Amino acid sequence: MHPPAHRAAPDNLARTGNRKRSSMESEAVIPTLSRRIGMLAIVDTQYIKHHYAPGLTPSTPAIVNPEHMFIAGAHLRSGAGTLEFHARVGDIVSIRCTSAAHNSNDAVILYKIQTQPAATEIVLDSFEQRIVTRRNAVAADPDSASRDGLPALETAVNFSSFSSQIRAHGTEEIRIEFALYALTQGRQTQSLVGYYCCDLNISIA
Repeated sequence: MHPPAHRAAPDNLARTGNRKRSSMESEAVIPTLSRRIGMLAIVDTQYIKHHYAPGLTPSTPAIVNPEHMFIAGAHLRSGAGTLEFHARVGDIVSIRCTSAAHNSNDAVILYKIQTQPAATEIVLDSFEQRIVTRRNAVAADPDSASRDGLPALETAVNFSSFSSQIRAHGTEEIRIEFALYALTQGRQTQSLVGYYCCDLNISIA
């Protein structure tokens, strides 16, 4: 995958730089009301740990087959390495990442999403990290009298995602990069295994 061209972040996301558009590129009209399209990338950490040598730095992640990453979301059509959905120009794509164990055993942390247009027109703006802190997020009570986790406890939790605004309909290749952690023998600490990435083609109609 070639390094992506640097592109301007959307106005409602954090900015990391500016990109000048050529006269050949169309100026997308952004609607005032944007929908947020949520996606969850679920990583098959068990297979990856035992079949791929890890990348040793965040800038050199090991490439894994996209069949080891499942993308879940409403009204999405996904296959190995492909993702299709309908959206409007101006809508926001928001991607989160977890392990099949919901980060309770093996854990993954999404740290970058790169974009590379498959055509001359930009489909997605640069992805930017968004972190939301919920001071009173709910969690199951491990000491619940009825042993069903209820009533829920309230605890502070940080939620991380990477978001991009849709500039046009079309196809774009993205690279999802994540760090993988595994439980140590004491089963109370998660230690770094390495850095990995997965390439997907996103088609937006």
